[in-house]
Formats: sequence, structure tokens, C-alpha cells
Amino acid sequence: MALKIGYVGLGALGSAIAPNVAAFAHENGLEPVVFWNRSENKFTAIKDQLNGGRYASDLADVVKDCNLVLACLANDQACEEVFGAMAEALKTSNSSEKVVFVNQSTIKPITANKLKDQIEEAGGSYLTGTVFGRPDAAKARKLVVALAGDKATKDKVKPLMEFIGRYTLDAGQDCANGAALKLMGNSIILGTMQLYSEAYALGDAIGMDPKVFHELHSTLFNSPVLLPYSDKISQGKFGHAGFTVENGLKDATYILSMGEELGHPVNLPTIERARNNLSTLKDEGLGHFDWSSIASTERKNAGLPPWREGTNDGKA
Repeated sequence: MALKIGYVGLGALGSAIAPNVAAFAHENGLEPVVFWNRSENKFTAIKDQLNGGRYASDLADVVKDCNLVLACLANDQACEEVFGAMAEALKTSNSSEKVVFVNQSTIKPITANKLKDQIEEAGGSYLTGTVFGRPDAAKARKLVVALAGDKATKDKVKPLMEFIGRYTLDAGQDCANGAALKLMGNSIILGTMQLYSEAYALGDAIGMDPKVFHELHSTLFNSPVLLPYSDKISQGKFGHAGFTVENGLKDATYILSMGEELGHPVNLPTIERARNNLSTLKDEGLGHFDWSSIASTERKNAGLPPWREGTNDGKA
């Protein structure tokens, strides 16, 4: 049976993924994608990129008209609200097709289990389909997708996942493990960024040219995921956020709570320090800055001004 795709959540990442989902539908002769977001203006802003995709006035319309629904939402609370509403809509739907839901959101493993149970009790199928990559990577179809859940269901959606990303990782059948994998991956990114921040602060304190230090990074550790953060820190420019302080603080909090919530508490001092730095920035009203701006707090710890000269307090 042909896919009829819905896409829910048009934040910074969702808005970058959505045009590629629409392109997949168009190139494969499928019906235009149905979109939903809390505020319609996010849809309007990218409407001309969506190959005739239409806006649904409510989530019930998405569930009624689609057999595959992707969601990219801000946090656990948003997921519980949206998936709860879609589960209720599913219970009253007259569709003869089973609806598959793929959750691209970064959430706690215990929340993934809760959502999976809700959707399955309502008669649908649930997959974790978290993605690694900033909005620019999403636009370029260079995401890494971690797909977890029932194998047969994953096989149905895999062509779409392979279209929107550069690699699709099979994360097994446990949706909670898929959610945990995303947080573990983000812990590596955040931890590395924290180490970058400390190393750059040391270099700045002793007079090392940050451009030279960044060149060393680009030579030794040329990762397309990590190198942009070294670049931002070396320049001290954080106003154009690929991933915000506020979102980073959410992820850091989830990472630190994950072990205890799953019965295996683990000490993560680097992530703890990064979380504290993110919290400080949010308290200073900088929650909209890129999360790599934690470098400014490490500069202060080194006795330096938080922002590099000529960067308009990091906004440049």
C-alpha cells in the first residue's frame, strides 16, 4: 500500500527536514505530505519548499489522512501532549490501515516506552527514529538516523530514512534503546564541546592564536559533526544557533538523569560541568545562543572577558 505521509513539528530541525520528506513523496509519486505545527506560520514560512504539501488544522486530520506520521518535537512534554492527542485520534479513526509513527525527537528512554505503549494500545505502530545533525546537515540530507523498533515496520520506512539522511543505523527492536542512543551520542558531542571550551580558554589565557588552534583541530579531528563547534568557539560567534543553549540544557539534563532512571546511575562530571555552564547562560538570558557558547563561561573561569573582542558580546 502506498505511503501517505504526515509530518508533525516544524521547529528549527523539523523545518529543515520537512522539505526533504516532501521531496521524497514527490519523487516517488506519493500524495503530498500533510503538515502540522502548533503555529501555522512555521508552515507558511516554508510552504513553497513542500511540493504541494498542505497544512492540517488539527492532529486528528493528520492521523485520519496518513499511514506514516513523523514527529520532530521539542521535548518530552511536547511529545506526551502531541502523541497523546494522536493516540486518541487513532482510537476513533475509521482507517483500515495501521498507522506507523516515527518519533525523531530527542526524549528520555522512559518516555519512549510510554509513547510506544500509548500508540500500540490505540492500534498503531511506534518507532524511534532520532536523528544526528544540525539544521544545515538536515537540509543537505546528511543526517544520521537511528531507527529502533519492530523490524518489519522499520523496513517499511527505511527508504524514507535513507532519503533524508546519509546513513541509517539499525538500533535494534527496543525503542527505549534508540532514545538512549541519541542521548549517548549527544553526550559525546556536548562533552567534546566542553573540552574544546576548556582548551580554548587555556590557549586564550597563554596567548595562543585561536585560528592556529582551530587549524590543529581541523587537521587532527576533522569531524563534520564536531569541527563546526571548534570554529564557532575559535571565532567567539554564537548568535546564529544551530542548536540553542536552551535545547542543550534540556539534553544535558536528560543525559544526567538517564542512568538513574534506568536503574544504573553513572557519574558524568564533564556533562555535569557543561550542564552548569548551559544553566548559567540561560540564567543570563542567552538561551537563544548556540550551545557552544559555553566557551564564554570557561573564559570567565580562566579570568578572561567572556566574549572575544569585536564579536558584539558573542552575537556576531
